Amino acid sequence: MKEKKKKEVEVKSIKYIDADMDVQSHKVDVKKVEFDLNGKQKEEIMIQISPKRLKQLEKEKKRKAKAEKKLLKREERQKAKELRNKLEAEQGIVMPEFMFINVGAILIVGIAVILCLYLFERSSGISEHEKRELYEFPEFTVESYFDGSFTQGITNWYTDTVPNRDKLKSLVNRFKGFFGISQGGQSIIGNAGADIKHEEFEGEVNTQKVDIYIPGTTGTSQSGDSSQSGSVPLQTTPSTSTSTGTSSTTTSDKETNNKPPVGPVDTIENGILIVNKGTDDVRAMELYGGGFDAGRKYAGILNSYKKDLAEALDGRVNVYSMCIPMAVAYYLPNEFKNQSASIPDNILNINSYLEGVVSVDAYNALKKHKNEYIYSRTDHHWQPLGAYYAAEEFAKQAMVDFKPLSEYEKKIKNEFVGTLYGHSGEAELEKNPDKFIYYVPKNNYTTYNYNSSLGGKVQGYLLHEYATGANTYSMFLGDDKIVAQIDTDVKNGRTLVVFKDSFGNALIPFLVGSFEHIYVVDYRYCNFNAVDFCVEKGATDVLFATSMFTCTSSGKVPILEANRTK
Repeated sequence: MKEKKKKEVEVKSIKYIDADMDVQSHKVDVKKVEFDLNGKQKEEIMIQISPKRLKQLEKEKKRKAKAEKKLLKREERQKAKELRNKLEAEQGIVMPEFMFINVGAILIVGIAVILCLYLFERSSGISEHEKRELYEFPEFTVESYFDGSFTQGITNWYTDTVPNRDKLKSLVNRFKGFFGISQGGQSIIGNAGADIKHEEFEGEVNTQKVDIYIPGTTGTSQSGDSSQSGSVPLQTTPSTSTSTGTSSTTTSDKETNNKPPVGPVDTIENGILIVNKGTDDVRAMELYGGGFDAGRKYAGILNSYKKDLAEALDGRVNVYSMCIPMAVAYYLPNEFKNQSASIPDNILNINSYLEGVVSVDAYNALKKHKNEYIYSRTDHHWQPLGAYYAAEEFAKQAMVDFKPLSEYEKKIKNEFVGTLYGHSGEAELEKNPDKFIYYVPKNNYTTYNYNSSLGGKVQGYLLHEYATGANTYSMFLGDDKIVAQIDTDVKNGRTLVVFKDSFGNALIPFLVGSFEHIYVVDYRYCNFNAVDFCVEKGATDVLFATSMFTCTSSGKVPILEANRTK
C-alpha cells in the first residue's frame, strides 16, 4: 500500500465551530496540523474547539508575546550598557562608583563655605564697586518685628555684608553669562528704556546778552566778550607742587583732614549700555531718562537764585548754569536711540527758560573733542580732560584767565575700573580697565574742609592722590559731604561758589588759577541756606555745575529749591 504524502502546515487562523463540545475529548495542537495531500485541499482548516480552550490559547499567546517583548527590552538595555561602558573607557567619563566621591567632595566644600560665611567678620559701609551704602544691621523694635521690617532688614544685611563681597562678586562675574538685551557686541543691563520721554525741542532759545559783573571796574561786560573785560587778573607765579597737590603750607597730621576719600555715592537709574564687546575699546554708558518738565523747573529755580542774590548783593553777582552731559550724549549707537532721551534737546529746553543766568555750553565744548579721552569707559563720570574743556568754556563766559594744560603736571593712574563695572558686572570691562589721567595745578593754593553744617574747619586736600581702584575718581576733594574752601594766589577779587554733584568735582582743579577764592558745596548734602552762604562769602560768581541727571530729574531738582529756601 502506497504511503500517503503528508506536509506540515502552520495554522494561520482558527474558526470556532461548536461551542458545546467537550474540550477534553477534542484537544488539538494549534501550531501544526497534518492533512492528506491526496484529498481535497481547503483554504481554511476547520477545527472544533471550546470557548474555554480558546481563552486559554489566547492567554498563552499574550503571555508569550509579553515574554518576547520583555526579552527584547533586556537585550536593548544590555546593548546600551555595553555602549556606555565603551564610551566611558574611550572618553574618560567618570564611572558611577566615582560619583559618590564627587558628591562627597562637593558637600564638604559647601559646608566649609557656609561655615566661613557664618564665622568671618561682616561689616557694612560703602561698596567700593557699586558706590552705595550697604545695609546696616537693623535696630530691633516691637513694631518693626511685627510688621516684618526687622527680619527683612536682617536678610538685607546678611546678603549685603558677605565677607570680601566685592572680590567675590568680581570672581563670580568672570564666569557668569550676560543677561539682558543683546545685539552683536552690544548689550543692555537693567532698567533699559523704562519711562523714557522722547521729547524734541521745537521752541526758540533767545540769545541773551547777560552782563557780567567784574570787580574793580565801573561797569559790566557782556558774557563771552573777552575784549570788554575791564580788568586783567594778575598772573600767578607757578611753584613746584607737593606730592599731594596742595600748597607749600604744612600742618601736622592732627590738624589735617587726611581721611581716605569715600567717593561719590551716585545711583544708576536708567540701565547700562555696553558697546564694542569683544574688543579692547569696550565701553559702558548709563542711559539717560530726563524730561522737559523737570528741566523747566530747574531753570526756574536758578532764576530765583539769580533774583535773590542780585537783591542781596546789589547786582554784583553772576549766576551760571552748566548742564554737564554724560557719555551717552556722544557715543550712543543709532540702534539704541529709542533707549535714551536726547541730552541736547533737554539742554535747549532748559536754556529757553533761563533769565539773567549765563548758560555755559559744555555740550558743544565737549562735542568738538569727542574723539579724545574725555569720558571713562568703565565709570559713569567724565575723565579730567573732559572737565578741562568744560572749565575752559566756563572761564570764557566768566571772563577770567584760564591756564592751558601745559601749565599742569600730568599724572596717570592705571587699572581704573569704575562704577559701571560695579553695577553691570560685565567681565569685559574689568579685563579692559581705564587709564585715569589727571592734572595737578602748579600755582599756590590752600584747601580747607568744613562739615555739611559749616563746622569743624580743618586743612584738607584738593587732590587725594592716594585714591586707587574703583575709588579713583573720588580723588577730587574727597568726601562729597564736606564743604571745601580753596584760597589761591590769584588776585582778581573774584570769589566763586560752586553748587555741584559728583561731576562738578573734576572741574575744581582747573579753576584754581582763575579765581581768588573758591567754595565747593554738594547740593545733596547742603544743611544750610545756600543764598545766605553765598552772601556771607561775598560771592561774585555762582556756578551750578551738575550732570544732566540732576538738571532734569524730578526727584533731584526740588533739592536745589529746598537749599534756597531753608
